[in-house]
Amino acid sequence: MSTMPMYFPQDFALGTAVECAELVNCAYDQYTQWYDQDYPDMSGFSWVPSISGYDFGSALYWTYSWLGTSYQEPIGFVAWSDDTAYVVFRGTVSKIDWLYDAKTDLVAYAQTSGFGNVHEGFSEIYAQLSPQVLAGVGEANQAVTLTNVIFTGHSLGSGLSSLAVPDVVANAGLAASVSYLHLNLASPRVGDPTYAAAMNASAVPSFRVVNTEDIVPCAPLAVGIANDYEHIGTPINFTANCGAIDGNHSLTLSYLYALNNPQSPQNPSPPVTLLEASIGPAPIGGISDGQVGGGATFAAALIAARGPVSSVAKSFPGR
Repeated sequence: MSTMPMYFPQDFALGTAVECAELVNCAYDQYTQWYDQDYPDMSGFSWVPSISGYDFGSALYWTYSWLGTSYQEPIGFVAWSDDTAYVVFRGTVSKIDWLYDAKTDLVAYAQTSGFGNVHEGFSEIYAQLSPQVLAGVGEANQAVTLTNVIFTGHSLGSGLSSLAVPDVVANAGLAASVSYLHLNLASPRVGDPTYAAAMNASAVPSFRVVNTEDIVPCAPLAVGIANDYEHIGTPINFTANCGAIDGNHSLTLSYLYALNNPQSPQNPSPPVTLLEASIGPAPIGGISDGQVGGGATFAAALIAARGPVSSVAKSFPGR
């Protein structure tokens, strides 16, 4: 089965998009390492980045309580190479992640003025991440004197990177000459039309890589009973139907494959497994949005549908 080649506008850098997708995959691996270490606090978390050629700051994390126990869950990082910093976020993995995905009321953007209203769940997570992101960008700037900052993420991580853009531009204290780029994969809608207009009017170009067969970029609905949402930036579309909701949303199976094969973005290999996943207090089985065969847990949060499954030995609101 073949599909149409991808089309790229003149100012879209395919190599940078591939690099961003690989860095996001590194953020998914960061979560896996934390999970395999029995989810320690960050002071006890030993993270070995799965990609070379960059310097890395500390893991970005947020804190929540699940069944009476507090967890510090890693969700990304700031890395730098040469004169460029990368602000990177993974997508939905744990159950608490998708519970926040489903908090779709709109609240005022909190980090600077003039950016309207944004997704409540993303905003609550990013409120904890903001000081860490600014510190990480500052560390990178001290190390290499930045001339470029790139923001990227997949799924939930696209929402977080979208919130990071105006925060870093307004509050990181970087030189006025620094250039910015925002490149997301499988981004849901993040804010209302006022937020979208402010992002589109800013000096930061935003690109959204979108599989037309992926349901996550369709959420939240543009027009709702109480909340109106609008996408930001320039869409970079491709069509690849992997035969499953989770496959169409997968970072590696769908998005990274397409970017590496833009003339024929349809992955000929279907998802290895499909599964039944409950939406309840028990752990969700399977692997993350980012991995081959991994589940679209963001999608599960929105539609109470299916995702991938594998055995889970630990009693944790995870994969």
